[in-house]
Amino acid sequence: MGTRLGTPAYDNDQELLVGGWSADGDGQAQGIEWITACHQSTGRSGHGYGNEDGIGLEHHGCVAKIPSPSWLCLNNGSVYGCLEFSNELVSYSCTTSRDRQHPGLQLHQLSRVSTPGEGPTHVALCKDDVGSMHIVSACYGDGTVTVHPIDAQGSIGKAEQALHGEGHGPLPAQEHSHAHWILPIEARAQNTAGSSPSARHLVLVSDLGADRIRTYAWSNGNLNEIGSLQLPAGTGPRDLHMLPAHLQDFGDSVAIILITEWSRKAFVLRLDSSNPAGISIVTNVDLGATQKDQASSLAYIPDDANDPEHGFAYVGLRGTNRIIPLRWNGSTLARLSNSGDDSWQSGFPSGGSWPRHILAIGHRLLVSNQLTSTINGFTCDDDGQPHEEASLHIPSPTCILSV
Repeated sequence: MGTRLGTPAYDNDQELLVGGWSADGDGQAQGIEWITACHQSTGRSGHGYGNEDGIGLEHHGCVAKIPSPSWLCLNNGSVYGCLEFSNELVSYSCTTSRDRQHPGLQLHQLSRVSTPGEGPTHVALCKDDVGSMHIVSACYGDGTVTVHPIDAQGSIGKAEQALHGEGHGPLPAQEHSHAHWILPIEARAQNTAGSSPSARHLVLVSDLGADRIRTYAWSNGNLNEIGSLQLPAGTGPRDLHMLPAHLQDFGDSVAIILITEWSRKAFVLRLDSSNPAGISIVTNVDLGATQKDQASSLAYIPDDANDPEHGFAYVGLRGTNRIIPLRWNGSTLARLSNSGDDSWQSGFPSGGSWPRHILAIGHRLLVSNQLTSTINGFTCDDDGQPHEEASLHIPSPTCILSV
């Protein structure tokens, strides 16, 4: 199964890496920055994670000077990233010391390769049907999905596949295919005899330009498109995430949440072997955005560490620069308030401008506000209410990775 959105227990300081846009993307980032989310006591606690109160943020400097590492991910002690404007992928070995007297984090470059697509904006580590690892990238610029092998040491090899998307939408920003997000899934399905479940390795790709979710399946180590889910015109499918779900409602233990940039909604999807696309729409919720908003990112905080199927999801709106809280009950998402008033339940300020990525750690939220060059830290009460407690200057941040 792919990586579900979740919140690791956070009783101590948490080391983080931050990617961003550099001068080649009209940003100020110098590369990958190292920061620490520090445990601080405020007298509040909640969400069943133990003694987790406030949050502080510390910046230690740039640990890898590279251009526009706009997305980062972690696998087996290696950090992988996409360099969005130079059309490259990069990998590093990552070593950390959590000794409070001698803390440290180091990145050592393992590989840096070109990718045969324009504008790689998201990458994910995927295991194929024969057990080999690959890094798959979504290239926003031309809609290409690229597949590179990864060796046992974490080095990225030359691209093995370049899968080109087709189609367009009605909006000016949808002039052609724009691959945006990669979500690997190990789907449980009946085998041909119908007698026992077998694993089917899938990769979902959001195509923001063509208003589609493209479904790919591994076969003998190759990735092949098997179908696509067509969404309403002008939807702009952006981010794909997984939330823990009720087995009886979804036939699996996860639901797939799609955040749409242009229609500003959160769609709940389910795995569906009867649909050629392998997925189907369950429902959707309007985020209460304005026409100037673009929806982006989602972070999830379960009510309790032992009850992950109920909790709060938080979605960013770039434009009015708000975070919209939603309630997840294991099968549906719902707004906390539809009144459009100034209450936090209707949406609360992100702490800066252009909230591009939100990361949950325990019952804390970290928001990367790209245009104001800040990481803003919030703690959330048991009822979902946020409290902003920290702000840190980081140039043009686009993603935050927990290491």
